[in-house]
Amino acid sequence: MNDLNRDFSKTVKVKRACEWQEFDTARLQISVGQPYHESAELAATIRWALSNFQRVQICVNDTLQRHNFEFEGLNQEDAYAKSEATGREWVERNAELIRSPRIEIIRWEQWRREPEYQSNLERIKDLYDRSDDFQEAIRQEIDNFWERRKKNYSSDEETYNRFARHSKEYLLEECAVFLQMFARDQAADIYPGSTLLPCSQLKGMGKYGFTRIDFTPIKKVPA
Repeated sequence: MNDLNRDFSKTVKVKRACEWQEFDTARLQISVGQPYHESAELAATIRWALSNFQRVQICVNDTLQRHNFEFEGLNQEDAYAKSEATGREWVERNAELIRSPRIEIIRWEQWRREPEYQSNLERIKDLYDRSDDFQEAIRQEIDNFWERRKKNYSSDEETYNRFARHSKEYLLEECAVFLQMFARDQAADIYPGSTLLPCSQLKGMGKYGFTRIDFTPIKKVPA
């Protein structure tokens, strides 16, 4: 039996939406390692997406996480290898669940290998240099990241500055790739967490609709 049909303990609840019904395509943004992108939650997301959209893109944003691994002390080569491995393992682990002719799997490096990636990254860096509002949004996002994670690390200024540097690289790269996503397809970006920074800061650079979802248990009917 397909995992999609076997794991029926959760269902999707749309928390905040931007006319997602207007789109034929859903982009499921996958943060590898997060529990809401595994098991019953992932199965519920796939069921919901296939029920409401003609096409589903699963964006496995794996090697973006190398910036976090570098902050944790890995060198660039090892950080890349670890992030690539976690993405590959995620795809392999969920292969049965995400197998459908209507589903396309896109891993992070596919975007970075496209010829427009470097020009998009320069475009985002230029926006950062020119826009006080964009700089402030990046700073606030970094501080939000730090608030959630600082209990695991030394709270001295040097550690925070190193964290901020890697986080800034993460966010600028994320924005550059999202420009490519927005240019390739008009789609609803589906995510179970807070609004992704590119979706809040790159308005007008593509037609997309960020949709925040959550999960609720399916009540079992008494026998």
